[in-house]
Amino acid sequence: MIQRTLALLLFVSWGVLAQEIPAFQGYVSDYAGILSPQMQKKLATLLQELEQKTTAQIAVLTVKTTQPLDDFQYAVKVFDSWKIGQKGKDNGALFFVATEDRRVRILTGYGLEGILPDGKVGAILDEFVLPEFRAGRFDAGVYKGVWAVALVIAKDAGVELTGEAPIDPDRLPRDDVAPISLIIALIVIFFIASLIMRSARRSRGASSIPWWVWMAGMGAGSRRSSRGGLGSFGSFGGGFSRGGFGGFGGGRTGGGGAGRGW
Repeated sequence: MIQRTLALLLFVSWGVLAQEIPAFQGYVSDYAGILSPQMQKKLATLLQELEQKTTAQIAVLTVKTTQPLDDFQYAVKVFDSWKIGQKGKDNGALFFVATEDRRVRILTGYGLEGILPDGKVGAILDEFVLPEFRAGRFDAGVYKGVWAVALVIAKDAGVELTGEAPIDPDRLPRDDVAPISLIIALIVIFFIASLIMRSARRSRGASSIPWWVWMAGMGAGSRRSSRGGLGSFGSFGGGFSRGGFGGFGGGRTGGGGAGRGW
């Protein structure tokens, strides 16, 4: 009985680790069959122009399910194998949809995290993608979401994209609007810091340490922990398919971006 149980666990674990990812088909890989041929062509044209003008690379992938992995793990695995973005710049992004799981995610490379922070990516999904998906309009949702990301990248690079955008650029999330989660996190950090300082003053010699040293240490720790399940997972995801078939320029991801259900 024990041997059978161990064998089953080994089989399941091996199935997760050995799970094949979809073959790279270009800018658009529609394995779920939700995008019309016309939309695939429009997306490819847009993404080719974006790469030519900015060197940034965006890939679109749709699948039916990511099971037994969740959408985040699956997207990281795909990103690592396809190597989206230029090597050394890591300026890639993956627009990923799993239809049966009802999940959509935008995963960014290291080089795009500055202009596409997690909160901004989440706002793009909320504003442009989810309303269309909930209405069953996958073509429109993917197109609007990809355009939104492309416009942010183009603006940062100081270039303009041809063609008529399906969204109003003025509706893009502003850079100076901090997500509520960040505000709450800062409040918690300052509260904990104040408690530490009070405790430190009671300890001999601890009062000689400037408050900003404590804050700097906490900030660094929180930054590591914020990526951390992923920070360590980033390396884990990287180990899945190193040396795989690839597809783009050698970019990497630290797990930035956001995902949503609809």
